[in-house]
Amino acid sequence: MATDPRERFQQILVQLSALVRSDPPAALGQIQKVMSQVGPEPNLLHLAGLAHGRVEEPTRAIELMQQSLQSHPPQPEVHNNLGKAFERAQQLEEAEYHYRQALSLRENFVQAQHNLGLLLLSQQRFDEAEAELLHALAGASRKVSLLTSLGNLYREQEHYDQAIDYYLQALAEDGNYVNALHNLGLSYKLTERPQQAIGYYQRAQRLAPNLAEIDLNYGNAEFELGHYQQAERCYLNAIAKEPASVLAHETLAELLWQLDQKDRLTESYDRVLRDQPALMPLHLSRIKLLLNCEQFDAAREALMVA
Repeated sequence: MATDPRERFQQILVQLSALVRSDPPAALGQIQKVMSQVGPEPNLLHLAGLAHGRVEEPTRAIELMQQSLQSHPPQPEVHNNLGKAFERAQQLEEAEYHYRQALSLRENFVQAQHNLGLLLLSQQRFDEAEAELLHALAGASRKVSLLTSLGNLYREQEHYDQAIDYYLQALAEDGNYVNALHNLGLSYKLTERPQQAIGYYQRAQRLAPNLAEIDLNYGNAEFELGHYQQAERCYLNAIAKEPASVLAHETLAELLWQLDQKDRLTESYDRVLRDQPALMPLHLSRIKLLLNCEQFDAAREALMVA
């Protein structure tokens, strides 16, 4: 049992940090209680910012973490997490600035370097992203997520052999890493090896049964192989998990068109829109489909309903 007040406070911070990860709303309540006793202490402000970020309130997260930086010697962890908050708020220049600030304070801060690499990748600044990710990889003790990110970097540039090599390295470290399994399947599909892709999609699907994107890409591989019934099941599974996915509905319609089942083209749309009529992107996709099929009266009626 800690008797020193500083040691006791550090224990409280550790407990709150764990609560932020497991139950952010509860953490916010506990942080407020502690701050009512000790005031807006910088570590508490940082944790409160993290909790707000986890409940999708990036603006408040940014405010609190900026306050933490103003009242505390610069902390690389705060800059890194502030970068993530700015990234969620689509303020990418600010995000990059704070990732770089974190790295200026701690040169081998792997998490900040990984985050910076991913940000640069999202902006298609491939050479810069590669440099950051490779540097982070060299300093990382657990490499699976960085190896997967490098695979994604090369896949984005259509360097599929390099991408596949990095995904396989990631899976050698952790054979159940879903992101690597899924993206390895996608890379095999994109290099016209759908049969190889299917095995990886199936493994990813078993490990992450709620991810609609896996079902969709698994269906695409089955579609390419001419396994139409299995492809349809995959697309329907994707729609069941993510009813608003325009891409899943459109891909299923493409399959039904190829099978000459034109009377079923809008079946999945109709089923979802009966229960969720406010999904405007789905209405518009359905109308576009009807126009492409030259069902002009039906499209006009659908436009009036939407």
